Amino acid sequence: TGNITQHVIKVHIIGTNSDKLIPLDYGPKELEGISLETNINQKVLGTNVAKTFIYITQDPKLPNQTNIDSFLAVQDIAKVTGTAPYSVFQIPTRAAYTYDDNSSKFAEFIDCRYANSKIGVILLKLGNENKIYSDKDCVIIEAKNGKDLKKTTDKLIYALLGVF
Repeated sequence: TGNITQHVIKVHIIGTNSDKLIPLDYGPKELEGISLETNINQKVLGTNVAKTFIYITQDPKLPNQTNIDSFLAVQDIAKVTGTAPYSVFQIPTRAAYTYDDNSSKFAEFIDCRYANSKIGVILLKLGNENKIYSDKDCVIIEAKNGKDLKKTTDKLIYALLGVF
């Protein structure tokens, strides 16, 4: 078995006198080659007023295509944006699928059309390059494969936390 390196960011929450520890698989230097749209954090979290809800959505086939890395990416984002005690931004965050393939009775079906100034939508998808960009109010994390999807997700998390 090999060594596992984990990067941990300590975030101090002003007004609560508390710290949150955010574990990430990749360090900032490993992610420098991934393109990141300027001010993408505002599309995720809100510009002047915080988003009231965030959906992290994907094609229902993506978890199988990425050996569950897309599922893990959803969890990693929600750890930072969501309402768990260890989360930083405390915005209700939920996983969704882009369409109904009859694989889940409980899934919500959300695509980029739902994104607006109050509702954040983050779409995970496979593509030709590793990048984070937006289409109107929708944030898109595109990666070549599952491992790169996890890397690109870490880059978004660093951006949300003000590192990039």
